[in-house]
Amino acid sequence: MAINLPEIDVNDLALNPGKYIDMFRAREQEMRKEAYKYAKLRKHAEVLRDKQDEMTLWLTAGIPDPPERGSKPGQSRDEDGQDEDQVPRRIRVLQLLSGEPSRGWKVRTIADALGITNYKSLRVSLDEFALKDGILRKNDQAEYFFNPRAQEYLTKMSN
Repeated sequence: MAINLPEIDVNDLALNPGKYIDMFRAREQEMRKEAYKYAKLRKHAEVLRDKQDEMTLWLTAGIPDPPERGSKPGQSRDEDGQDEDQVPRRIRVLQLLSGEPSRGWKVRTIADALGITNYKSLRVSLDEFALKDGILRKNDQAEYFFNPRAQEYLTKMSN
């Protein structure tokens, strides 16, 4: 696609470049707006094409079943996402950390030891245990330590 350039008097350009700079800048802006519109139209056309391909597949192969979810219907779970007969996360964390009370534990290490896959959820729980409940301590390197004052809490909750 050829761009139509205005007839430019090279001598006038040499004598008055400011006039041409402003003209070129305005034309560039117009072209950017035009290019943006074409890019938007192209993206929408691609989405339509992809949806059309998906609909064609559905017509020939049928609509796919929904993906499997983490828990099966009727399976009872508590607020930590654990089975009812499983020890609560708080107790499992305290039991683990109390085994080495002077050790600094990273979230990933605790998660791996307890078989927890959602690190963010565990980190939020650990921060709550440390800041709100005071049963853990946390240092500036994001390491968690067993708080000896929590031994009484752990003993009470384990019984």
